[in-house]
Amino acid sequence: MRKLRDSELVSERRKGHWIFYSLNKENSYYQFVLDILDSLPSEDERLKELEKQDVLIVANNRRSVKWYQL
Repeated sequence: MRKLRDSELVSERRKGHWIFYSLNKENSYYQFVLDILDSLPSEDERLKELEKQDVLIVANNRRSVKWYQL
């Protein structure tokens, strides 16, 4: 994230302990980044499948994701 912030590709907004990031629409690479993101496969179907299986997905601030069967 630091490199993205330093290159001004993303903007950040702080609210208490939370930090919200967004793409900087004024950056000259904005459209390029959008094109890359659009080319990535969607995870919607996978998330819907997990939801049907009652799986809880928890992400924490230590860069890990855990899956729990409910």
